[in-house]
Amino acid sequence: MPITVTTEDTTGPISGIEGNLSLGGVTVANLRKWSIKKSAEIKKYASNDTAGAKKTLKGVKEWSGSADIYIEQGTLPALEEGKLYAFSGTLKTGGTAITGVVRISEVSIDTDIETGDPIGGTVSFEGHGALVQGT
Repeated sequence: MPITVTTEDTTGPISGIEGNLSLGGVTVANLRKWSIKKSAEIKKYASNDTAGAKKTLKGVKEWSGSADIYIEQGTLPALEEGKLYAFSGTLKTGGTAITGVVRISEVSIDTDIETGDPIGGTVSFEGHGALVQGT
């Protein structure tokens, strides 16, 4: 019986090694990682129909996220706090896209003089409307 060798594992978790992110239509350079957090407000209630137990209702949905980057020589992130940007993230090249509009809430820059580590930063954002997840 022949042995089949594949070059890519198609089962289990996918690697983020090919993921990317763009804000305002510009691909974020030197991206270390990005994340999205989705949530919904949950309202608890009890009434004469709940037999003394609490039940829940789905409330307003929201989403937020952040991106960790390395700062390029002689440049700082050209993102303005409070401004709206189109958001697009992919999990791998040619893979699932996550899109929406975000408002930048914070841009931070981290410099470690003692260790000489690469200068990095974090861009934090809040969703402005619905988050759209591709298939």
